[in-house]
Amino acid sequence: MDELDSSFEGSYAHEDLKKRLLNNDLYAIKDVIVPKLRKDEYKGCSGKICVIGGSEVYSGAVYLSSISTLKIGGDLCFVITTDENKYPLKSYSCELIVYPYLYTKKSDIKEIENSPLDKCIKYLLERIDSCVVGPGLGEIDEFTEECLIYILEKFLEKNIFLILDADIIQVIMTNMKIFNLIKNYKNCLLTPNINELRKMLTHLNNNIINEDVKNIDFKHLTVYKIIQYAHALKSVLNAPKILIKGFHDVYISDHFFFVFFMKRQCLKRSGGFGDILTGIVSVFLCWASKIIKQGIELKDIISTKETFLSESFKDTVYTNTHRSIGFRRCQ
Repeated sequence: MDELDSSFEGSYAHEDLKKRLLNNDLYAIKDVIVPKLRKDEYKGCSGKICVIGGSEVYSGAVYLSSISTLKIGGDLCFVITTDENKYPLKSYSCELIVYPYLYTKKSDIKEIENSPLDKCIKYLLERIDSCVVGPGLGEIDEFTEECLIYILEKFLEKNIFLILDADIIQVIMTNMKIFNLIKNYKNCLLTPNINELRKMLTHLNNNIINEDVKNIDFKHLTVYKIIQYAHALKSVLNAPKILIKGFHDVYISDHFFFVFFMKRQCLKRSGGFGDILTGIVSVFLCWASKIIKQGIELKDIISTKETFLSESFKDTVYTNTHRSIGFRRCQ
């Protein structure tokens, strides 16, 4: 990881920017979270993840998110997707457990109660550690939106870690019921890219408490401005954390923020990097939640139990490093 250069360092003036976390603290806390393999453990102890996404049009995004949970070290991955997407996913990998119960207006089923989706969610509520929502959802119709609201309500009741990405972010911003569900939920991470951040800020423009956010010039968006706008967005959302993906990855939480970037980045913008990131973060957050449940104190390493922060840091390092290595090999 590269340190911030001196010109970037000098740009910190906003009050929120005094909360920057140092690299040494990040590297120290990450070593506590990664679990050790044990002889007495069984399949599922290293993470049971749910991924909700995919559509008639998009099958790749939800696959990349779900398969990355297994590649990084998770044990089980349950995928809730549309009926049209079940055969592509099952043919991509026999390891994925696929539930084709994310209904649309084309579905024969019109009521969620006592449906296969209802039974599926009740089953998963007692098993999964974290959940990714959003990859490959595409255009979401009214019935699919109703299904997503139902799922989110159930998962929030169980205090399950949520990673909200891609198309679900648009739904959150336009559906007040989902927005109010997520707004004060602390076990939640939003992972917008720059374009999705723009849409979020544009939608909240009339209600945002920070005047600086209005009339944003996205063509000349500096890292400093991204951090500033992200803090303003965080103040509106309250509890959820935010990880903004881009040339500079910016993480914003209640207590700290960090910026990750590499001088030798992969310049080719290929699809799927963000989907892979969501799968990785879901597993890391699963491992972090086990640390919290064990009651292990992290105060000796850093003066917070903000395990979200460490896991988001590891995800950005992992995906950007491997992307950069692959890009250099092809040059």
